Amino acid sequence: MSLHLPLHATVRPSFHRPGAPRFTRGVLFRKADTFPSNSLPTDLPHVASVPKSSSQTTHDILPLPALSVPPRPHLCTNPTLAFLEDISVIFRSARAGVADIASYQAFWLGSYFILNLVLTLYNKILLVSFPYPYTLTAVHAIFGLVGGTCLRLQNVYQPKSLWGSDYVLLLAFSLLYSINIAVSNASLDLVTVPFHQVVRATTPFFTTVLSWQLINARFNRYQLSSMFLVILGVCLATYGDYYFTAWGLILTLFGTVLASLKTLATHEIQTTSIAARPIKAHRWLYCFRTPFGTATISLAPLPRFRRHHLQLHPLDLLTRLSRLAAVQCVIYAYFFGEMDDVRQWSSRSNAVRQIILLSGNGIIACALNIVSFEANRRSGALAMGVAANVKQALTVICAVWFFRLTITPLNALGIALTLLGGGWYTVVECNTKYGSLRN
Repeated sequence: MSLHLPLHATVRPSFHRPGAPRFTRGVLFRKADTFPSNSLPTDLPHVASVPKSSSQTTHDILPLPALSVPPRPHLCTNPTLAFLEDISVIFRSARAGVADIASYQAFWLGSYFILNLVLTLYNKILLVSFPYPYTLTAVHAIFGLVGGTCLRLQNVYQPKSLWGSDYVLLLAFSLLYSINIAVSNASLDLVTVPFHQVVRATTPFFTTVLSWQLINARFNRYQLSSMFLVILGVCLATYGDYYFTAWGLILTLFGTVLASLKTLATHEIQTTSIAARPIKAHRWLYCFRTPFGTATISLAPLPRFRRHHLQLHPLDLLTRLSRLAAVQCVIYAYFFGEMDDVRQWSSRSNAVRQIILLSGNGIIACALNIVSFEANRRSGALAMGVAANVKQALTVICAVWFFRLTITPLNALGIALTLLGGGWYTVVECNTKYGSLRN
């Protein structure tokens, strides 16, 4: 028995009847007369139609072309528009990739470390021809204000509504920033640079004490050991001509405490509400043996400081602080006589070149402030202090390369200890965060 297959398929218009099959995907309905399947026109492979017959209406059921055939892309005839479209696609892809990377704490700490190192070397080069630190700090604040405002106009962040007491806290916070800069610059005139670096290297120690006393933070012995290793390394790396006066020592220590308090306040002002971490009411008692007997010192936490959590976005905090810091630094520059010196300097130097250098310095400072606030919010004050100390050790290495300086074997040992301590702290911090640290 032979099987004869029809060369065409004819279906009566019965798809409106109950139970009739419905073809909704992959099938094309066309009203046409019946024709053989081998006589389809070549220019329209899936559609065939002839004038409608009055006696009989049929429907050819023909499959669509292969679904894997992609649609024809839209070709842009203008090369400029095509180039801009490609750039837009690349920019969107890069932005998506950066957004994925930005979710990691290591990205912000690494960016802070690199930008801090670059800006430190940039400032050392720029201050040779522009020796006005308060004016330079005002330039940094102005660029921070402009950068934060531009990002707000691009809807990168939304400013938070603040109350009267919040503005008082922001004013006090900006004063802490500006006073820290003023004390640091004043102490540099009274002590040598190596001694200044050694004292500033103890910032993580003061950060630990203030964190324990003010916000009841706790650190394990591995974190403390790596911190002391970093401090020892910086002391050896900057070992050299140690000279200081009594007033210079006091100012340097005071500036170090202010730097620790500033870093701690930056972290606390951006974190979650204190309602999730109740304040303990007990006091800490410290007993010391003296030749005259036992002395007891009672220290209580400062709950008033812990209640002020603004929970500001880092860019919002940067924009608000830059506005206040710019005004304060201009006032400092006026009282220290920098305004007249800047006028005389601008009249005898190449203004265009200096404006370009100052603009580049301000852009890097703005990027560093953004990264610094975000890294501080994510990692904490102690990690920022350790990263700053590691940056100091690498600054010595870069200074040797750029400025043709010489280092002793003791300095090299200190640099190695600093880098080792910084790496150790990073490993301990990661293990502590993910709960995989084993005694």
